[in-house]
Amino acid sequence: MRVLLVIPALAVGGAEEQVRLLRRAFPKDRHDVCEILVVGPNAGLIDEKSSFENFKFFNFNHSKIFYYLCVPFQILHRRIFFKKFDVIHCNLTWGVWLGIWIKIFKFLKPFNKIKISMTIHFVYGKENLFSKYVHKIGFILFDGLVFVKEDNRFAIEYPQASGKITNINNGVEFEDSLIHRGNFSKDELKVGILSRLSHERDVQKGILIFHNLSTLFPDFKIKLLIGGDGSNRVQLERFCSELSTKDHIEFYGLVMDRNLFFEKIDLFITLTDGVYPGVSGLEAIARGIPTFGYTETNQSFSSKCLISSSNEMNMSLDIGKLIQSKLLLEEYREEQYAFFSRNFNINNTALNYLNFFENLLI
Repeated sequence: MRVLLVIPALAVGGAEEQVRLLRRAFPKDRHDVCEILVVGPNAGLIDEKSSFENFKFFNFNHSKIFYYLCVPFQILHRRIFFKKFDVIHCNLTWGVWLGIWIKIFKFLKPFNKIKISMTIHFVYGKENLFSKYVHKIGFILFDGLVFVKEDNRFAIEYPQASGKITNINNGVEFEDSLIHRGNFSKDELKVGILSRLSHERDVQKGILIFHNLSTLFPDFKIKLLIGGDGSNRVQLERFCSELSTKDHIEFYGLVMDRNLFFEKIDLFITLTDGVYPGVSGLEAIARGIPTFGYTETNQSFSSKCLISSSNEMNMSLDIGKLIQSKLLLEEYREEQYAFFSRNFNINNTALNYLNFFENLLI
């Protein structure tokens, strides 16, 4: 089985990191070829530590519109490259757009046996109608769909996907060598957020959790480090400038080295679906950083392994109770690491994806 994973860039968000981890974790005895095709205006955006083995780039140093117009011609021009794959798996809007055109060209011999699938990482809202409708077309045309969360909103929002859906959890590498121990002293605590700064990610809610935490627990010197970039950054910077805690908030910018970012923080706040964190949250947990979730919906979920809520004040109070006791915070971290290392390991995720691809070819 020969698989091509398509992604817009390799140094931006959780979806990109998941693709890189998947390719590395795929068992060699289950596939002949697994390559990553990096497409879009940010195709050349990749951190220096990445291995370029099995990477291909369609680098468009132009506008998004130029990329969308050029994709059909690039596919036809490079048809011999695509012909060697059994499955092409697409991620995010630029990748899905490429998959749609391969499906349109299915009547041509190089493309008629290729199975096209995609992962839906989140539901696009009204702020990004183009991406929303590109994905809807993909739901209709593609042979298989992976949802990273068992979330009823997907089924309600996209009835076109009925019968094609497979749920596969995200996964990351859990290795003792990765674990970074926070200091948890009362002198200073650094809280981190790592996310696309876009309308699909309600980063403002995470900022409010930090703001409330700093206000409610003034004995602690707490700073917030926001990693990531996106279309919503200016709006978020304006929002932060109006808070009394603005001097303790730093916008880190685009994170090219995720390890370096995680080494700088002691606690992590991440967007969740109400139950499980995304890739960035899992990466923080894998490094032994206590992680807390906030949700876009009214779901709240608190357990020994993850405290998550849609209410910013409740989240701040829950985090505050833990940081006041180093023992409780250590217990929370250990429970968290034990649960997620068992259930969200990238090796299990990779096996589930390979089973999904093999089923498409039956």
